[in-house]
Amino acid sequence: GQIISVIGARGGCGTTSVSLIMAAMSAQKLKQPIAFVDSNPIDGSASLLLDLEPSHGFKEALEKPDRLDDLFIERAGVKATEHLHLFCAEEKMGEVVKYHEDAADRLLALMRKEFDATFIDMPHLVNPMTAKMLRLSDHVILLTDMTLQALRDTMRMKEWMREQLKIEQMSVVANRVGHEKSHEVDANDFEKTIDGKLEYKLPYAPNTFMEITADLHILTKMDDEVMDALLKLSKKALPALAQLPEEEEKKDGKKKKQKK
Repeated sequence: GQIISVIGARGGCGTTSVSLIMAAMSAQKLKQPIAFVDSNPIDGSASLLLDLEPSHGFKEALEKPDRLDDLFIERAGVKATEHLHLFCAEEKMGEVVKYHEDAADRLLALMRKEFDATFIDMPHLVNPMTAKMLRLSDHVILLTDMTLQALRDTMRMKEWMREQLKIEQMSVVANRVGHEKSHEVDANDFEKTIDGKLEYKLPYAPNTFMEITADLHILTKMDDEVMDALLKLSKKALPALAQLPEEEEKKDGKKKKQKK
């Protein structure tokens, strides 16, 4: 299976919502097992957003990777929808996670074996384990916003991932576009500064994101600019999604119109 990691250039870019919706969208369209991993066992918010119990034993498995086996998938995976499995923890503040040096390799090898795709929500403050997970990913999505601070951090993060992690398959995506218009950098200037394209610009749509993360099943009813962009992004990151027969896409479109 493919590994797709989503990381923010800075905090508050919306990585959890974006990666979660991409994972749910892929699961719904492919109808195959898809995993979502919240790689921040202390401050991760995926289970909170979905009102689900956090995974049991996730922190321990990161510290003792010999526990990463088929039983771990059954024990720690929480079903969010029919085909979407969540792996996330919610440890106490101040808890120290002693990541084992083999945890990233073992976890991603297991995810590749058990799932058609795994979407990883990465904290923007990288540690040795998450850096290795980024390096092992098939595609990395660098999420940013259009503020000056985010522009600086996008440059830094992009350069670091290219030079230090040797990441080639990377998409830079702007989220929350239009939220702070008076403080946003012009898109052309942004792209010139980072020496690359903003592949997608997701408009500020808090209601859309909150509705979906509150109930992933309503994805089939959503049809707007944000969803179109996230579907295109998912197809680029996940070849199997791009290869779906056009008939399936048309069926989805018809269902949406009927439900409207």
